[in-house]
Amino acid sequence: MDFDRFVLDLGAWWRSIQPLERGQDGTRRVEGLPPSAWEKVRVPSKNGFYLFLVGLTWWRKAIHASSESPAPEHVNAWQTFVEDIAWVTTVWGLDAAKGWAISGKRKATDNEPA
Repeated sequence: MDFDRFVLDLGAWWRSIQPLERGQDGTRRVEGLPPSAWEKVRVPSKNGFYLFLVGLTWWRKAIHASSESPAPEHVNAWQTFVEDIAWVTTVWGLDAAKGWAISGKRKATDNEPA
């Protein structure tokens, strides 16, 4: 697979699993969504979110594999993707702090029985 096709496919996959509230391009930053909105993203297996991290690693290696300086648009696109993934995981952390586990199932808090 060529590099540009890989980047397009990875981005399309990422956008396709975002909650509808994030907009058609899957990039709107919306906080306060219920954990169920993130079900497609929160797949806790080797075929889920982990693959995006692997994809980012391959993408970064491909950017820097050439003996030439990396194209700024490739570096910028990679950085934008990393920032979005970081934002999503931060939102998950906020959800978890409110008593929601990554799996999307409610967990007990200090104020309620387990």
